[in-house]
This record gives sequence, structure tokens and C-alpha cells, in this order.
Amino acid sequence: MEHFPYQDGLLVWYYDESFPDNNVGDHCASGRCGGLYLPVDAHPDLLIRPDNGLMWRPRMQSYDSTFGLESTDRICLHTTSTVSACYGGLPANPLFDDTKSYWVAPDASIGNKGWSSVPLPGTGTTIRVVSTSAQSSFMQVHVNK
Repeated sequence: MEHFPYQDGLLVWYYDESFPDNNVGDHCASGRCGGLYLPVDAHPDLLIRPDNGLMWRPRMQSYDSTFGLESTDRICLHTTSTVSACYGGLPANPLFDDTKSYWVAPDASIGNKGWSSVPLPGTGTTIRVVSTSAQSSFMQVHVNK
């Protein structure tokens, strides 16, 4: 069982009423990836397993999904009892901008079914993390549309 920290920060969710549910696998298989209510990944680059060249499960992919002012923590993931690979230490991403892509299209060769993050509509909405309290219990954001 893997234990690793999810990152502190702002988790942005995209709500899309054109989907009846969150069965992303079914929707992607029919040609349009997405779901009713899905998180946006601030660091969408896929984490690839060194032992087989496939991506790690979405639960691992989403550890760094939050937007914020601090770089991501470094994590190490295992396949059995040995360390397989370490990831992280990525730069902070304080700006959500729905005109940018935070989604990686499906790629069967690496096991990516399009389930990590979500395609966005590009309405021009931005959310910027401006500050956080010393205890990380409060966050100031600016929202523009």
C-alpha cells in the first residue's frame, strides 16, 4: 500500500452538466473524455513507471493536483518492496487558467485512458492564489472571468 502526501493548495473542480455521471472510462471509450464533476490537475504531466513504461494509477497522478505558492513535495512510489521511482519537486503553479490544457489525451501505449484531469471549455476563467496563511489554513485568491 502506498502512502504519500497530497499537496496543500487550491483544488479546482470542473462541473460539466453535459455528462450524466463520472464514468470517465465509458465516456472516453465513446470518444469524448470527461465527467460530471472532475478535478483539474495543476501538474498534468504523467508519472511513468520505470519498470514497465506505463503510467501510475490516477490516484498517484493526482497527488500534485493543487494550485498554490509552494513547489510540490518529492514522493517515492514502489512496485513491490523496493523504491521504483521518485517524483516531485515541481515548481509551484499559482494560476488556474481554463484556456490552458491541464489534460493529457489518451495513449494506450502507456496505459493512459484519459482519466487523469479533465479537458476544459476555455471560457477565460482564471483563479490566482495570491497568499496563504502561515498555518496554511487560509488562502487568498483572485478570480476573473
